[in-house]
Amino acid sequence: MPVGSVDSIGGKLDGVDFDVFCMKDPNYVMMTTSTNMRMGEHKNRDGVEAFQYPEVVQNHYQYRHHIDDHNSERHRPIILEVTWATKLWETRFFAYLPASTEQIPGYQPNTPLDPVSLLANVPETAFTTKFENSGRNPKHDRDMLLQEIKNIDPTARRTIRSLAGAVGIPVMTIWRMKQSKKLKVHTMALKPKLNDDRRLNRLFHCIAMIDKNTINSVAEMTFKSMYNEIHIDEKWFFLVRDGLRCIVTQDEPPPKAISVSHKSHITKVMFLSALARPRFNHTTRQEFDGLIGIYPVGEIDMYVRASHGHQPGDLKWCNVNMDRDLYRDMLFKFVLPDVKKKMPIDNNIILQQDGAKAHLPDDDPLFAAKVTELFGDPTAVKLYTQPAQSPDLNVNDLGFFNSLQSRYYQTAPKDALELIEMVEETYKNYPAKKLNRIWLTLDTAECDESGHQPKRRQRLHNPSHEKKSSGTTKPIATIVGCNCRGKHVSTRHLG
Repeated sequence: MPVGSVDSIGGKLDGVDFDVFCMKDPNYVMMTTSTNMRMGEHKNRDGVEAFQYPEVVQNHYQYRHHIDDHNSERHRPIILEVTWATKLWETRFFAYLPASTEQIPGYQPNTPLDPVSLLANVPETAFTTKFENSGRNPKHDRDMLLQEIKNIDPTARRTIRSLAGAVGIPVMTIWRMKQSKKLKVHTMALKPKLNDDRRLNRLFHCIAMIDKNTINSVAEMTFKSMYNEIHIDEKWFFLVRDGLRCIVTQDEPPPKAISVSHKSHITKVMFLSALARPRFNHTTRQEFDGLIGIYPVGEIDMYVRASHGHQPGDLKWCNVNMDRDLYRDMLFKFVLPDVKKKMPIDNNIILQQDGAKAHLPDDDPLFAAKVTELFGDPTAVKLYTQPAQSPDLNVNDLGFFNSLQSRYYQTAPKDALELIEMVEETYKNYPAKKLNRIWLTLDTAECDESGHQPKRRQRLHNPSHEKKSSGTTKPIATIVGCNCRGKHVSTRHLG
């Protein structure tokens, strides 16, 4: 099929320079455009439209050959006929061109040709879609490189440059393997070290979270809804952090750096967070957002003397060390009243905390007396201490604090009081659907632990990474099934 014209062999294709690649037979030669050609449009990656509008071509001298056997045809316009073509880096295509115009049926000499319309008629079957198999063979065998990389110690392959040095190949080879999805970057996070007793306590905790009514059922076991649980924990929030990034224009000076005498002098405030599980009806309409409250740990004071940043009488925030008495006072003054005010239920509520020294024991008599005063029943709210070295069993440490920090850092507080205001505002506007997904992630953590392999931490499944539905009427997931390995363990302990 005719697709274009040439002025001379080894010359121009509709104003675009090309080089003769090689001779295939006496009647046809191979032609290739320059590897530096830029395309105008890329509408269809697999079709011909990507080759319609060549703009700039630089001379490419590799494999240049002069055809002396066809000198009589060098200055005669001939037709280019595509019989095979391929895309390589979206800039090159190959084609056969007849060495004599008399071989083109129906060709009229000196007929003007429109390359755009002619290229549009090239069939898609003329182009190959096997991009990774085109071009020259790589110098280094990829399968052998992958096997050699597996034998290298992980500490010697923390960066592309260190891995390339350990293997003994160029850095660009490792980079191309990473771009082609043959290599990936993995972040190794520090995990709490568990002994046998702590691992057993984690297992019993996760087994206790399984719904007993589903243990002997034919269907898959599920976890409890945990609508009666409230997780509390403390967290430091910093005014600024080291390594902040911002986007600036090319001619804009960088922002002024924040100066501190030491990293330990960065303004920070501790918060006590209390979270319950959100509730939704069948049409995903929110009934309860799960946000009990977030409370700063400290007190407001006044400056006595003037300084370069404040005047006498200005308000300031003073942090206070968290101890058991302060923790008990915050539970009595803030947490329990908000639980009574916001929770949809008023009995059988579990207040889960970690095992910090400042926290109360599960059978604290003063706590039971305060619960009796507020709820009329000492068992309406119970304290429960989660297993040691298990921050992933608390929704605050599991994902809420990180998510809240990422939202809070988008603001720009100037001092501790503004920091408190912005953290509370960010907490207040936190989406209930996101909080529900953190609770689902907690279920997956318990599911992995109830059927886990000893001395190994499973990678958690995050429901927020799943594709979200675009509609608003789809019911929100509230339970997660437990795996089969956990079922045999749970039946033995709870059956």
